Parts: sequence; C-alpha cells; structure tokens
Amino acid sequence: MIYNDNEQLTHMPLNATETTDDFSRIFKDLIAWMESGQLVLPGVPEVAQKVRAVASDTDAGPKELANVINIDPPLAAHIIKVSNSVSYRGGTVNRSIQGAVTRLGFRLTATLATSFSILQIMGSASGDHARIRDLYAHSLAVAERTYAIARRHKHLNAEDALLAGLVHDLGVLVISQYLRHQDRFNNEQQNEAIIQALHPQAGATLLRRWEFPEQLIEAIEVHEDWERGEASTKPDYTDLIIVANYDVYRGTPKLAGITQPPLAFTRLGLQAGRPLVQQDNLGDDMDAARRLLSA
Repeated sequence: MIYNDNEQLTHMPLNATETTDDFSRIFKDLIAWMESGQLVLPGVPEVAQKVRAVASDTDAGPKELANVINIDPPLAAHIIKVSNSVSYRGGTVNRSIQGAVTRLGFRLTATLATSFSILQIMGSASGDHARIRDLYAHSLAVAERTYAIARRHKHLNAEDALLAGLVHDLGVLVISQYLRHQDRFNNEQQNEAIIQALHPQAGATLLRRWEFPEQLIEAIEVHEDWERGEASTKPDYTDLIIVANYDVYRGTPKLAGITQPPLAFTRLGLQAGRPLVQQDNLGDDMDAARRLLSA
C-alpha cells in the first residue's frame, strides 16, 4: 500500500523487476503499513521513557528519578552495577538507586536506561537470529567508538553519541519485519538490497516515534552517505557513526568498494589508515563505553 494523491491507502503490487530499483516506492509502502497498524514497531519500554522525562525535568531530584527506575528491577540492578564500575566507584560500593543516580548524573542515567531498553529490544527481536546477533554485536562496537570519539570534541555530547551508535542500524529490524509480511519479496539478494537502501530512513522514522533528539534522528537518516560534506566542515554525530562503521568494517568485504576513506576522518582529526583503538588513547574510552553498556 502507498499514499495516492488524496493521501489514502491503496494496494499497488510491486513486481519482481521493480523491487530492486524503486526503493522510494517501497518505503512509502512501508510507511503505510506502519501507519495502518499492520506493522508492529518495537517501542522503548515505558519506564525508560519516564526516566528520560524525569531526567529532563529541572524540578526533579535524585529521589524522583530513583523512584521511577525502581519500577523496573532489572534496570535498577543495571544502573547500580554501572555506578559501581571502575570508572565511577570512587572508593565506596553503592547499593541504592538514589546513590547511583547522584553518582552518575541525570543525563548519563537517562542514557543508560534508554540503551538498556534498546539492547533488550534487539535481544528479544524475532526473525533471522544470525542477523540479529550480528546487529547486536555491531551496534555495541559502533557505540563504543562514537562515545570515545565524541569525548574529544566539546560540541558533541558523549552520551548522545553513545545512543547514536547504538541505534544507527535499528531500521534493519523494521525493514526485516516488513519483508517477512510481504510475499512478493522472496529473493534473498533482493531483500538484502532493500534493507541496505532503506534502513537509515526506517531507523529515523522509528526514532521519531520514540521522540529522540532531532540531531540524532538526522544522523541516523544519512549515516550511509560516506562521501558527505567537505573536509573543513565542523564534525557532527553522523561523522561519528561513519568513522565508527568504517573502523568496525576494516578487513571485511563491506569496504571492498570504498576507494577513498570518508572525509569524516579529516573532520574529526583522525587517521583513516590506523585502527581507532591505536589513536589518541581512544581505546581507554572505548573500554569505558563497553562497561556502560554491558555492566
């Protein structure tokens, strides 16, 4: 189904020769499915949304935020465990949510609640289990790198960068679910082309429904455009994702068709020819990010 000139839904089958080329048309059909309720999108659990809301409330204190987190025992345990990780220990072991919130700060606590929920969504997703496992591992690897790089740039927030890296490929889950409902898409190579072409847009659509910050949505929407921008342009969250993806894909067929490294490396002051873990002590901050996500 797609929108016609009167913005109504109507059936318009796509034949086997069209589906690999008419990505715009397929995406309109996907949006129609989403808006008609036929495609069930994953959602950030209610507790994570409440945590984000309270964390952004200037009148709220650690007690109010702790009360929300305590609704979800697994999340509460995760927050406490992160607060007691090496980076935040401070010599004492914390055993309360309120103490954890005070130690971590509101912004990082909200980021941890959201990332915890997103990882749960990935871990429980149905479909191709091998693809989901790969998506999970890849998202963690990219998030570690976006967080580490962002800490070198004062105008970029490391917690936002962590989330950007974690959610940059969530559109893969949306497109995969859509394709499972479409009998006309039964060619594996064809489906892979659709996923690769449309997952940035699908991911951005999902994040808008989750009410994510617009700067992160925009980053997800264009993160596959590796040739974007000029060398002198101020780096942004999209650049973080592009460089992190490139670094994770080193030595794999994913870079087989790339003749020139992305200009994002230049904008971020990094060397394309060396792994990030070997540059500017990024490895330490990548380890810190790993502890935040997997504690």
